[in-house]
Amino acid sequence: MTELVDFRFLNFSNLLLEAKSVEELLKIACNTLALYAKNTQIAILGIDKAVNKFKVLVSVGYVDEALEQLNNLVIFEPNLLSLVLAKRAPVTSLNQKPLPDFNRKLMNIQDSSLEIVFPLMANEEIFGLVIMDSLTQDLVDEAKTLEVLISCLAKTMKLLTQNEFARQKELQWENLLKLKEITDKENLILDDYLDKALELVFQITQSNHGSILFAEAEKLLLAAYRGFAKVEENFYGLEVNSMNAFSALNTLKPVINEFKLNQYYDYQKLIQANKFINVVNIPLSFDNLKLGVIELFIANQDAVAKLDLNLLTKIGKIIGMALKSKYLTGNESLASLLCSKTGLLNQVHLKQLLTKEIKRSKRQGRSIGVLCLNIDHLGFINSHLGKQLADRAIDYVAQKIKIALRDIDLLFYTDNGEFVVILPETVQAHSLLVAERIKNMVREETCPSVGRITVSVGVASYNESGETSGELLQQASQAMHMAKLEGRDRVKLLGQTHKLDSDTWKQMSDNAKLSNFNDVQSQLPNRLEPTIRKGSSSKVNNFLAKQRVFKPKNP
Repeated sequence: MTELVDFRFLNFSNLLLEAKSVEELLKIACNTLALYAKNTQIAILGIDKAVNKFKVLVSVGYVDEALEQLNNLVIFEPNLLSLVLAKRAPVTSLNQKPLPDFNRKLMNIQDSSLEIVFPLMANEEIFGLVIMDSLTQDLVDEAKTLEVLISCLAKTMKLLTQNEFARQKELQWENLLKLKEITDKENLILDDYLDKALELVFQITQSNHGSILFAEAEKLLLAAYRGFAKVEENFYGLEVNSMNAFSALNTLKPVINEFKLNQYYDYQKLIQANKFINVVNIPLSFDNLKLGVIELFIANQDAVAKLDLNLLTKIGKIIGMALKSKYLTGNESLASLLCSKTGLLNQVHLKQLLTKEIKRSKRQGRSIGVLCLNIDHLGFINSHLGKQLADRAIDYVAQKIKIALRDIDLLFYTDNGEFVVILPETVQAHSLLVAERIKNMVREETCPSVGRITVSVGVASYNESGETSGELLQQASQAMHMAKLEGRDRVKLLGQTHKLDSDTWKQMSDNAKLSNFNDVQSQLPNRLEPTIRKGSSSKVNNFLAKQRVFKPKNP
């Protein structure tokens, strides 16, 4: 018998050592114990101290009704599990007279003859329980052996938990360093920076849903969000009345609160499909300047317990420093930089950033490409389909442009409805290729509820089209308008002319209009002239012949 116990212990401990995580460890333990204890159902439970309830971590053999009973069991109610916590030793149903109602009901559900509960205890600390329901009372004879194995499980589990915690801490600091690295990058679009920063914050905090709010006077405006289910509306620029966020911003300290949906009526459509437990608010600041808040929605209680407030404070300061030093030059707010329709940079700093790129290019002898894009027939979409679908078309094009760009490229959306792209270190030929790629990507798919969309793109290049930011932007804009005049859905480069005076521009635009008119008119006869169908009846062909449209002599 002793040899059997020694073999089982050695085999069991070796299997446990193969586990790479606590979750994997519990699955191995539960399945192995089920092999040793024949005709027995097994469940390993944790203790949720926040709600004073037990929580089933893994089980074998228990039906759903029994698992539901175990998950709803309050620690302080009379039952064998609570008795084990008090006695710090195994307890069987045979030794308890009368048997608590909970355990009697559980045994009836499982149709078991014996129930034993073991503590998961290491170094005098109980951090879980193992409950077994057996169809026979033979399990009593195995109780001592099982107690030894469960003790081995508890010690391995504690050691692995400590190692996991250490690894988690190490991973958090690695991601914090990555956050600092992307902060030090020079040419990252604000929109991309916010997106990447949120992604790393998720990894650090083990959350999957969150947003970044920018402070604007006494308001908080939604600047970025990730992880939520897709919705039809665009939420950029939405004013968010979050008391938790204001609290974090006013105190400049991270705040963790219980999540209540009714406090988030501003963007309930984003978060209503998710079951969150807590909301975490991290202030974004730089030298006591209050810039905004990161708001994280967390559904995992364990993730909340592992949050390090000092780490959260560092996150807020790193991102705050980046936002202030890289994107703000004066006393303006962050919210003033973003377009409310797309979340992209607006034209506030367009010329300033382009001038900065031109200076760098002069020093390094490099080229810069500038693209100006406009959605064809956007006014028609707005007037016939409505503003909401027009905004969707704008957002669709914005996403396509982002896919086509590099991290160092800058994307803006201006007040007059034009996208502007700055392409650092890009020669004219490559700028044309990028423009063609964007044009093709936009038209190759259809925008939901809108249909196929096309864009007209103008291209300008530093050293080829102009020397100043104003000249480059003017050239790109004029080239885009020329593309529209020539028929839309095309890329246009105006050549090496540095400046177009009003007379030259009028002559070029008139020529483009005339050329486009002639192209369209030349197609009209072919489109209007009926076709004599081979094999059709003579009556049909006679009818078509009478409907001919003759070409005018002087088109």
